[in-house]
Amino acid sequence: MIFCVENDNGIRNSMLYTLNASGFEVAGFSNPAAAETVEPLEQVIDALKEQLRTNHIFRMQEGKCTAQIGFVWSDVLSNLERVSDHCSNIAGCVIDTAEHNLNVHKSLREIRRGNEKYNELFSEYLKKYTVSEYV
Repeated sequence: MIFCVENDNGIRNSMLYTLNASGFEVAGFSNPAAAETVEPLEQVIDALKEQLRTNHIFRMQEGKCTAQIGFVWSDVLSNLERVSDHCSNIAGCVIDTAEHNLNVHKSLREIRRGNEKYNELFSEYLKKYTVSEYV
């Protein structure tokens, strides 16, 4: 499959690798500490999806891409976000199991709220996966 995206593919592959590595560690070892590293990346992927979609719209407006490719690109971005959402839910379940809790969404909210480790990882992932605005 050919995309009209040059730099975005490398970021997508790198994010999938990071998610895959985090997910493997979480699922393979039921490690709550590893599970807590997934949520910051999921939040970065959510933001990146919007930036990548916006960049593609600008490319289409300039005639550098077609609407047909845009549909495929949109599907790729949506699926990437969906994968990150599932990884986040699995990580939340690992955390809940370790804490004998049954409220995954509450646990994930608590990870995001005022957690220094979360903030550090979020900043690290955001820096690592930054996509510049289309110019």
